[in-house]
Amino acid sequence: WVLGQGTLRKTYYPVFRTNSAAQRERFDVLADELELTYKTVRANDPDWPTELRPSEGGATLGRILYALGAPRQGDALQTSLIPAYVYHYPAHAQQFASIWALHHGDDADPMTITVPPQFGVQFADALGMLFETLSWDARRVGERTFEVASTPVESSFSPR
Repeated sequence: WVLGQGTLRKTYYPVFRTNSAAQRERFDVLADELELTYKTVRANDPDWPTELRPSEGGATLGRILYALGAPRQGDALQTSLIPAYVYHYPAHAQQFASIWALHHGDDADPMTITVPPQFGVQFADALGMLFETLSWDARRVGERTFEVASTPVESSFSPR
């Protein structure tokens, strides 16, 4: 989530951002599964995304996220890649891809997913290979853009 839409501060404190009800619902599922309590900042500000900040243990969570591959604030995103553990656990791969689509996909049919420029083409290449591994019906239509006709349905969402 931090890689897709958030930040890991220099102090390792994570800030998660949401721009839609669907993102907020998905985050609530994750927080519930992880027993993560959080506070909401700027929920009704139309000029800023809503921020969800851990109420306790934030720096510890942030250090774990960093160890798993989340970049800290100020790190060059062009060198960020999909975290290595994703390639070893299909359930995590599916979650990573679906959360990325939730943040960077549109509501069209077929969905267009665009990798922001700050991540570069190398990240888009890795994301394309992940879509292929997951058997998503996705095709690359630009340097950083994918058209996704369908994704395998998740029978039950669980971050484990």
